[in-house]
Amino acid sequence: MSSNFWLELGLALALLAGGITLVHQYKFGAIRRLRAKWLRNAMLPTLKQLLNELATQSYSDASEGYRLLRLRADLEEDYQRASVLFDEERVVLAEFLSGMSNLVARADSGLATSRDLDAVLLVGQRALLEISEINS
Repeated sequence: MSSNFWLELGLALALLAGGITLVHQYKFGAIRRLRAKWLRNAMLPTLKQLLNELATQSYSDASEGYRLLRLRADLEEDYQRASVLFDEERVVLAEFLSGMSNLVARADSGLATSRDLDAVLLVGQRALLEISEINS
């Protein structure tokens, strides 16, 4: 067999390997983007409800209320799957969840103020804005 045949065979195999790699990378990226969109769609209503619940309660009641704690637990559960989200989204969600934990702890000890609640609400609104902007 001629060297031209082996050259063409090697080139065809290289193109096949490159094509398979590109298809795999595209599929992985497309699936990741789809999972991120589904997670954002699941997080947005929970985050909106949580912010509404926080806004209607006083800061001293932040540690009470089953609905508030349930929504927070749902958001924390969604956050466990946040590896598909962008870094900005993960950071702002972590700040919000940490602020919520601090608010609840301060409310339990009787040290919570309206300023603490306002700070958590602002971070939550920033998270809502960040996620909804990226989702659209």
